[in-house]
Amino acid sequence: MISQLKKPLLFLMFAFQWMIKAQTEMVQVAFELQGNVQMSDLANWTCLSKNVIVVNGGIQNWAQTCFGPLGQNIPASRTITGLIPHNQLIFTIDVFYQYIFTPFVSTDNIQVILDGTQASYLSFTAYDGFTSANLITCTGNLTHTVNTLSLNVISNYIHPLSDQSYYIRNFQAWVKPCHFSCTQCSVSNSQICTSCPAYATLNGNFCSCDNLHFMLNNNCISSCPSGYTPDTVNRICLLNVLNCASAKNITACNACNAGYFLNTQDLTCYSKCPMGLETVGTNCQPYEYQLSPQTGKLLFSLFDRPWATNQEFSVKSTSFNICGGCTPQYSIRVSGWCGNDKIFGGYGSQTSMTWSKQITAPPHYRYRLYVKLYLVDNWIGGGSVTITVDSNTYTYTSANCPQYQQLCGSVIYNDCIIVVDQTAAHTSTPINIQMSSSVGQGSTQQTFGFNNFYFAVDQCTPNCLVCTFTTINACTQCAPGYYLNTIDSQCYNPCPDGQYGLNGVCYACAVQCATCVTSSTNCLTCAANRIGAPTCNCADGSFSLNGTAANCTPCNFRCATCSNTVTNCTQCAANRDPVTIPTCSCIANFYEINGTPACQPCFNVCSGCTGPSQPQCTACKSPTRDPTQACACAAHYFGDFNSLACNTCDPTCWNCSNTSTNCTSCPSGSAPANTLPRNLNGSKCICPQGSYETQQPYCPACNYRCAICTGPTSTPADCQQCQPGRQLANNCACISGFDIVGQAACSACPVQCQTCDASGNCLVCAGTTRQVIPQCLCKNGYYENNTPECAQCMTKCGTCVNGTACTSCAAGRDPPNCDCSYGTYSDPNGVCQPCHPNCLSCSGPGSNQCIQCSPNRVSPPYCNCPIGTFSITNQVTCPRCEPSCLTCNGPNSNNCTSCDTSNRILSGNQCVCQDGYFSNIYGQCQQCSTFCAKCTDAQTCTQCNGNRYGKSCSCPSGFLENQVAVCPVCDPRCAECSVSSINCTVCAANRISQPQCLCSTGFYEISNTKQCDVCQWQCATCQTTSDTCLSCRGNRVYIQTQNDCICPDYTYEDYVSQQCPSCHSSCKKCSGGLASNCVICRDSYVRDSLNNCVCPSNTYEDKVNFVCKQCDVSCLTCAGSSNSQCTQCAVGYINQQGVCVKQSGQTGTCSSLCSSCDSNYNCIGCKDTLRQLLNGKCVCLGGTYDAGTSCQNCNSTCLQCSGASSNSCTQCRNGFILTSDGQCKSDVTEQNTQSLMIGLIVGFSVFAGLILIYVIYRIVKNQMAKQAAEENYAYQDSINLNNQSQIYNRNSGINSPQNHVQNQGHQNPQHFENQYMRASFY
Repeated sequence: MISQLKKPLLFLMFAFQWMIKAQTEMVQVAFELQGNVQMSDLANWTCLSKNVIVVNGGIQNWAQTCFGPLGQNIPASRTITGLIPHNQLIFTIDVFYQYIFTPFVSTDNIQVILDGTQASYLSFTAYDGFTSANLITCTGNLTHTVNTLSLNVISNYIHPLSDQSYYIRNFQAWVKPCHFSCTQCSVSNSQICTSCPAYATLNGNFCSCDNLHFMLNNNCISSCPSGYTPDTVNRICLLNVLNCASAKNITACNACNAGYFLNTQDLTCYSKCPMGLETVGTNCQPYEYQLSPQTGKLLFSLFDRPWATNQEFSVKSTSFNICGGCTPQYSIRVSGWCGNDKIFGGYGSQTSMTWSKQITAPPHYRYRLYVKLYLVDNWIGGGSVTITVDSNTYTYTSANCPQYQQLCGSVIYNDCIIVVDQTAAHTSTPINIQMSSSVGQGSTQQTFGFNNFYFAVDQCTPNCLVCTFTTINACTQCAPGYYLNTIDSQCYNPCPDGQYGLNGVCYACAVQCATCVTSSTNCLTCAANRIGAPTCNCADGSFSLNGTAANCTPCNFRCATCSNTVTNCTQCAANRDPVTIPTCSCIANFYEINGTPACQPCFNVCSGCTGPSQPQCTACKSPTRDPTQACACAAHYFGDFNSLACNTCDPTCWNCSNTSTNCTSCPSGSAPANTLPRNLNGSKCICPQGSYETQQPYCPACNYRCAICTGPTSTPADCQQCQPGRQLANNCACISGFDIVGQAACSACPVQCQTCDASGNCLVCAGTTRQVIPQCLCKNGYYENNTPECAQCMTKCGTCVNGTACTSCAAGRDPPNCDCSYGTYSDPNGVCQPCHPNCLSCSGPGSNQCIQCSPNRVSPPYCNCPIGTFSITNQVTCPRCEPSCLTCNGPNSNNCTSCDTSNRILSGNQCVCQDGYFSNIYGQCQQCSTFCAKCTDAQTCTQCNGNRYGKSCSCPSGFLENQVAVCPVCDPRCAECSVSSINCTVCAANRISQPQCLCSTGFYEISNTKQCDVCQWQCATCQTTSDTCLSCRGNRVYIQTQNDCICPDYTYEDYVSQQCPSCHSSCKKCSGGLASNCVICRDSYVRDSLNNCVCPSNTYEDKVNFVCKQCDVSCLTCAGSSNSQCTQCAVGYINQQGVCVKQSGQTGTCSSLCSSCDSNYNCIGCKDTLRQLLNGKCVCLGGTYDAGTSCQNCNSTCLQCSGASSNSCTQCRNGFILTSDGQCKSDVTEQNTQSLMIGLIVGFSVFAGLILIYVIYRIVKNQMAKQAAEENYAYQDSINLNNQSQIYNRNSGINSPQNHVQNQGHQNPQHFENQYMRASFY
């Protein structure tokens, strides 16, 4: 049972250790406002005025765009939701602040507030080179457990942005995650759960899911997703290892795919080694690994990751001496950026610094120092960085820079990075490390920074106090209780086998001992082949060479005993012949197995062998067996291995098996004279053809004339079948030719003879083409070819000497070549035939293969009629074709097959004038007028070219008359044109001023169609697109940077009248004319509980200038400035006959919210940094509400509020609108719906009127225009109809910018979106 549980328990331990290690690292949850900040980067930030800007005179990476300006009443906030369970939060944000006219005072400050708690506080301090500005890195490290982060950056500046402002960038935040099974964890230890997810229970410090669920990312789920493997024992989802070339298991790799590096710490693959590790080949190794994979140890590291730990805070406790310009209680200017690297120090920090640290090191023999130095700006003129490790000093100047490039700081200087990587021999401890910089210029001209500081040592081997390194890590002094082995220079307790310890050193035992104690000869255990500790002598069967060898040497296996040498046997092992001592060979019929003392018996038929089986025999007991064939039966013998001797085979067999006549091979070798060897046929050796049987090993041969004979003699009389060419009835004499003794075949006669005598004279002639015995010569018409038949001469020859040379001609042929006579030809049979009548001479093989034509015919070999004539059957002469025909084929002269000129075409079998030509009085084809496609004479067109029409083939309206076949269309600007297509005589719709025909006022030209479309309602004139205004209608304000016309402040966009009516007197920006339509109140006005803009308490409304003015000090509320206009008296005052007067004995008091008051008890300073002065009172900043003694954050949807709940809003953020119950909802209001309905009704009415006008226009146009003109204008009419449709879309889709952009093909959809947003919110 224990062994069954061991594996899953070990795996559980590994899995939990792996996950705990992965999750104790800080997790970044914000990385924003980096590099050149774009407007899109501000999407999740809330601010009254979002903008990005390059700070004028900005330093370091502030030369890039940042978020700002921020300042008086313009805070910035950011809310991050959905954070993973955690217990700690770290953040950094860079702030640059400056003033233009009014210097900051000590009370001016910027605060960073996290979740309503002040996390960082910045007051102004002038700093090196910046008398009116400073750059601060705000940092915070606090306990944090909620899943939402609310960040507010606010100031108490009382001067406008144009005077005092601040800018932010580089916002980063990290959280320390809880254990992966927690939903909440202890604030002191992230690996101790305090609450669990659903379906889980607390089990010790962790949460465990039930048997139906698996733990993943702080939740219990029913099944693991793709990429994870369910662990059914521990009920967790394990991430499958990615990018493995070779996997060790589901959580670990042995090797990574190309382009990835193996982290040897957790056996996972990374595209880039994590911070704190360096790339070594294809692995990610700790920095100490370069010293020694086994003994390297990292003693100290600083700033080895981008501030994901507390190092920036803990640095205050070190001896670093770098100071910035911020309050030490909350932040310290110790860090900056250089390129993409976060560094300690850097641009804007103090120029010179010192740092020292003492490290207690374990025993070691060398160290490795690694750090990246950043020389920022002008180091060419001097300056150095010095690092000292005990007595070793390393100095770096600009001369050590590998290259210069612009990385950070001032843009007029280049910077460099020096990578310090030093190793040195070292043994002492503690180790004193010091680093200092010497810089001769200000922090805006020459500064220094560093990161990735590592210090590692190569440790001595275990239990060693002092060591050295030459070729190995060698110990020279061991720890107490350990012994130094002088062989491998390592420390042991006890000493290794074969050694004993004495006075801290391991000494060797004597050779006879495996182990020993107190002395080298006091054996505890014996060496090999020795017995009897403590003396350990050699055992029987072994010997000690001269009695001094380290071990007893065994005798050779052949010996029972031996002396002096291993092979000098003094007694033999079993089955060995003592006569052969000292070699001890095996006795007869036995063989030796190497290494085995006793010899073994051979196979039963063997007298000598190398092994126990028959194939290993080397000598045989019987001469009937063959020792070369492992004692198988010899030739002529057969038998098995059950008996020693073999039996003899039959004389006709060479070898046999089982029986003497069961042959397996026949007698071989050279047969005796006049005999033939036998052939194996199945299991018999038989005589071959040409011999006969005598039961002897070889068969006697037949007579040479016999093919088959029976014996008992070899004469022709015993033949049963003759050799070919011989006759059996005549003792196998030759049928033809003549006989040669001993030769089976008969000799041949000469080729001309069928038979001949011994002298070669023919007795009968061969073949049918020879005559005259005994010569047998060739007959006439044949020639000699040395075959029985003579070869035939050519047909044209009477006689010949070979196949090509006639000696006389055949009948009807003429010498010398024996050719056919003139006017004839030789047919395939060699007969001369007359030529065709069209030929004077011909060559064959047909009669029409002319060589020379008859008169009036041309082109042999066919001799056709010439062009312009035609052929008549059985007539040699060729009649002429009609003049209009180029060629004809009869039977008549006017049956044309092609025509005489390019102006005629073949119609049937007649040649007629082609289109564009007519036949004149001379029968010639004359060209029609240029405008005619077809005509009957020079003046009468029956069909026009191109787009021309009518009997005169005129150009249609809208096309240019230029005396060519096809009339080009006029420019789209023209209804009609002359001379050129752009010289308008009548303008197209919505155009004026011929001949240019410009767009009418209030219209613009669409570039791709050249149609004039109406400008959008806010533009008096426009260009490129309908909403790219050049001038505005009515009282609208022209925004030059956007080519836009908007309603000015205190007015709103009325989409029905298309005017800018005035807002209610209390509004600065509004969506209608009612008091409830205010979007932004006038300056000094605030929202009341009904969301109306009203003057705040203790003020009254100046209805002439529309501002809120301070009541008299005697009034709590008032209708005017005097004490007689109070509507409610202030505390300490009473109403006497309509006037508020001070009560007797009352004295004024300064509010507890004020830090100081004037003589009228008006606040002139506020205690709470979240309050600001307004008309002598300390009121809460925007985004907060008055909770009595303090200001608290509003709900995230509120811009202003009266309390913390979501229904306490008095003013909403952008994208929300205030409802009657005080909540900020998504901006879809009833007013917008009513405006949309009005717009739809008006738009539909306008559209219906336009359609009616358009129908009337088309009826009149159809009656007046020609068909060709109708085709020309069809395209323009469709464009006009599209323009009307676009006007309808604008009038009926006010709140739908997408509709407008899609239908109009808008070139600037974002610009139109901006107009839409203005219409929706103002």
